[in-house]
Amino acid sequence: MSVEADQGSRLIPEQNQVDEQSPPKKPPYIGHTLDEARKLAAQQGYALRVMRMDGENLLGTTEVVPNRIDIAVENGIIVPR
Repeated sequence: MSVEADQGSRLIPEQNQVDEQSPPKKPPYIGHTLDEARKLAAQQGYALRVMRMDGENLLGTTEVVPNRIDIAVENGIIVPR
């Protein structure tokens, strides 16, 4: 094996590697009420931020919060963003 191939293979992350510190890509909160989702997220160590409420986009800050999940709410129910 050449040195170049060895160095290159270290730069590629493993496909199945999961970062357990970051929130899930697709939250399991869809279909729950906002209160239910907030309780569930808190139990799992996450915070929710509503970014769309009943079709209206809301403003959010740009700081990075690793355990925060942005959500959308329609008629009090979490929906896909």
